[in-house]
Amino acid sequence: MAITKVADFAIKNFSPKAKFVLDTNILYFVHSGYYMPTNPKSIIYSNLLQQLLGNNCEILISALNVQELLYGIENKEYELYLNSTGLTRQACTKKDYRKITTERIKLSCKMRTVLTELSASYKCIDGEIKYEQIEQFVRKLQAHHYDPIDYAVVDNLHTIGQVVFISDDTDFQYDTSIQLITA
Repeated sequence: MAITKVADFAIKNFSPKAKFVLDTNILYFVHSGYYMPTNPKSIIYSNLLQQLLGNNCEILISALNVQELLYGIENKEYELYLNSTGLTRQACTKKDYRKITTERIKLSCKMRTVLTELSASYKCIDGEIKYEQIEQFVRKLQAHHYDPIDYAVVDNLHTIGQVVFISDDTDFQYDTSIQLITA
């Protein structure tokens, strides 16, 4: 199918029935808080999402992508903790970090804020990975460039109607069976 660059995006070129699916990297650019508001990718994708929301488009996020986002946030907070304390990964492993109550409280607060933002703006849908999909992922490994979660999300959602994926991940660009918007 087609790849549309954000710079060439026009809502009139998409069906009113289109469902826009956000990949984890888009959520990270726009909702993680780790990118400055002046970051070009944050601006590009934030503006695109505002245009979609302003046109009452249906925007979906999979629980699989949200899980991946939360994992990324935890990793970033762990790195920030190490940097602020001067500790190394050997001195404070991620398992050690998870035992620090004050850090867990801060992380929980950050994650709750992100979940609130997501649920206020998008339709959050369940996601699942079936063992059959894992086998299919491996069987077709030479035919795609996805990681297992992206493969499952695409596999779960590309059949629910007119779906348009929004991703900055170049792996999506190799899939000719999907419609994609990217920077």
